[in-house]
Amino acid sequence: MSTNKMAEIVDSEAAPVDTFVPEARLDDNDRCKLIAFYKEKPILWDTSLKLSKKAAKEQKETALKDLEEHFDFNYTLDELVGVWKSLRACMLRVVKRIGKDTASSQWKYFNQMQFLRPSIERSKPEWSDDEKRSLINFYNANPSLWNHRLKDYHDRARRQVLLQQLREQLAGKYTEKEIVTTWNNIKTYFDREPMREEASKSSGTGTSEVKKCESVHFSQYTFVFSQHMHRY
Repeated sequence: MSTNKMAEIVDSEAAPVDTFVPEARLDDNDRCKLIAFYKEKPILWDTSLKLSKKAAKEQKETALKDLEEHFDFNYTLDELVGVWKSLRACMLRVVKRIGKDTASSQWKYFNQMQFLRPSIERSKPEWSDDEKRSLINFYNANPSLWNHRLKDYHDRARRQVLLQQLREQLAGKYTEKEIVTTWNNIKTYFDREPMREEASKSSGTGTSEVKKCESVHFSQYTFVFSQHMHRY
C-alpha cells in the first residue's frame, strides 16, 4: 500500500471507502477474526488513549499493516477497515437503542463487541435529525469533503476550513473529528441500502415486500450514489 493511502486511513477516524462497503466478501469466521483483531488493537478505535499525535500515528500505521498480514493479504485494507466500520456502526446503534440496560441483543456480534461499549457510552448524545440534515446538506454542497475523485479532496487545508465552517454551523457542539466520524457512519449505513434492496428482490417477491430504506435522511443522501455510478 502506498504511503499516501496509508496516511489517508490513519488520519481519519475510520477509513474512507471509495465504493460500497464490500462486507459480503467476509464470512462469519473472518468477521469474528476481524473483531478479535480490533479488540487487541485499541489504538484503532479507543479515542481516550493519551498519546502524542506522532506516537498515535505511528502505532496506527503499524496496526494497519499488521491487519493486512493477519488476513494473509487476502483482502485489501479498504475492505477490512470498511467492514469494521460497518460492524462498529451496527454496535453503536444497538448500544444507543438499549442504553445501559444489561439485556443482550439479538445481533450476532453483540457479545463479541462488548469491548466497545464503554467507549460508546462515554460518547456524546446522538445527533438530532436537524443536525444530521445540516451535516448531509453541507457535505452535498461541498463534495471535496467526500468525493475522492476531486483534486480538492486531498487538500487538507481546504478540508480543515470547511470542517471548521460546519462546526460553527452546528454551534460548536461537536469537534471536527466527531463530525467526520458521524458522516462516515451515515455513509456506511446508506451505502449498504441499495444492496439490501437488491437482496430483498427475490424471485416472486411482491413490490410491497421489497425492503426500502425508511430513514428520513435517505433521499438527501442520494447525491453520493451518482458519484458511485460514474465510477463504472
